[in-house]
Amino acid sequence: VDQGIVLTTVHAQTTNESDAQTSTAAAAAVVCDDKAQTCSIQKQTVSQIHRFELTQLMMQNIPRSYDERTLDDYLWRACRVRTEDIHLFHNVRDRNKNGEAVLTFLSPNDCVIAYNYLFGKPLPIDANTNTNTDADVDVDKDAVCSVKPINRHHHHHQQQQQQQKNEQSACKVLKLCNLHWKSTQQDICVFFESLIGVRPHTVRIHITAEGCPNGEAKVEFADARIAQKALRVHRQQEHKRVILGRTIAMEESASRQVRGSDGAEFQGVSTQVSIFNISGGTDESDLRDFIMDTFEHDANYDPRDIHLVHHLQRFTTGYAFVTFGTPQIADRVVQQLNNVRFCGRALRVIWNRPSRPYVLRTELAGKTHILSLTNLRYDVSERDIERFVSSSSSNMEQAIRKIMICENAKGFRYGMAKIWCASPQIAMQMVDALNQKELKGRTVNMNYWNIGGRKQSETPQPQQHHRSRHAQHSKRRERGSNKRVRGGTYLEEDAKRNTTKKPCTDDHEADTTVHVNATVTDSVPSRLLNRLL
Repeated sequence: VDQGIVLTTVHAQTTNESDAQTSTAAAAAVVCDDKAQTCSIQKQTVSQIHRFELTQLMMQNIPRSYDERTLDDYLWRACRVRTEDIHLFHNVRDRNKNGEAVLTFLSPNDCVIAYNYLFGKPLPIDANTNTNTDADVDVDKDAVCSVKPINRHHHHHQQQQQQQKNEQSACKVLKLCNLHWKSTQQDICVFFESLIGVRPHTVRIHITAEGCPNGEAKVEFADARIAQKALRVHRQQEHKRVILGRTIAMEESASRQVRGSDGAEFQGVSTQVSIFNISGGTDESDLRDFIMDTFEHDANYDPRDIHLVHHLQRFTTGYAFVTFGTPQIADRVVQQLNNVRFCGRALRVIWNRPSRPYVLRTELAGKTHILSLTNLRYDVSERDIERFVSSSSSNMEQAIRKIMICENAKGFRYGMAKIWCASPQIAMQMVDALNQKELKGRTVNMNYWNIGGRKQSETPQPQQHHRSRHAQHSKRRERGSNKRVRGGTYLEEDAKRNTTKKPCTDDHEADTTVHVNATVTDSVPSRLLNRLL
């Protein structure tokens, strides 16, 4: 019995020791797995840099003591690599937050060397610290640099396609790139005054939700001709492309109007707010729950309507228009939710322009065969609209000639569509049957569409005149082609074309002119035949 007790005790001790060894071995295995996974990610990234010949790195979590020169010197002291360009962005709202930078190198080899050195390492807090010495370096253990390569080729190709589209129509909004992070609206206005002698109407410097500028700005002029002149002079004069030491790039913007950066002009007036940088996997119910949780399920902050818009072809962030009961609640939502993280992203919440109230345009009833559908969901397709129309009557779907879902310049469906009906009478029946009905959970508004901004009762006279002239030219071409079918008549036409006709004032002169021309044309073929013989 004593031996059994001793054996049991020894067995318990052995079990505890083995458990401790097992847990230690498991922790060590996890650490080894993490290191192996990190090494594999690093090797895979290096191979991608060599394969696609990438020369740019996005570096995040940079202390505020660094500027472009000190960051370049640090890389030279650390890994003996010089950069071609450094575009640094520091936070303009919170000085305690770290910044980010885009590093451009001369070759992919230099990019790989810098990536291997900066991967997973924190920068010294003091920018002038010598990294080659053995002394202890004061670093922030939490400020580990996040480094990843950037592929600008696809982005440049998209910019070229957008620029070709913009060149087809005059635009009064210009987009500036590669700006210094300290650039202000006054600097941009002074730049355009020295360039063309005109101050822009509106200047908006783009700032991310975290508070860092991304080096881009949009400038709106009073007229499209002034914008085209500024773009033309900027391309011709290279010495005038510098703002705060950086050479900027200029192109036409996809936006047709520049609005306020935060919508402050609508503060206290509008009941609607705009929320940007929404994750692609978020829907209306998630956003509603997030708002209610933030305000502790207060019924006053329950949104009246949420219109969420996502891109259907690209996995990018979306935006939403949220309507509340009063302007005071909307102001509180903007102040409380701006820069708050939701689904891993910092939201950008601003005031939005008040929406126009829906009014049915009864004066166009029976005069137009085109209808508009508004307040649609972003994922509504043409087939959904056809089913929605056929729900009222089976003959309605056959009366539809065309359906077009509208998109903005960036490819987002903003909730509007057009329907071409067979006749104005069918359009009236469709409005009476389907207006203010629900389609995929949203109440849609159906209205009459005014064609070309003209009154439907008036017929455009210039178009009739153009058509009549076109019909006359076509008849003349038909008569000329019939003459050319007969042999030898092309000589007669050449003779008529070379004969000078004087303007006639009375009937006698007209008859004389015709007689002379007829005599000349009859004698032309014989003379040409004599010359050939």
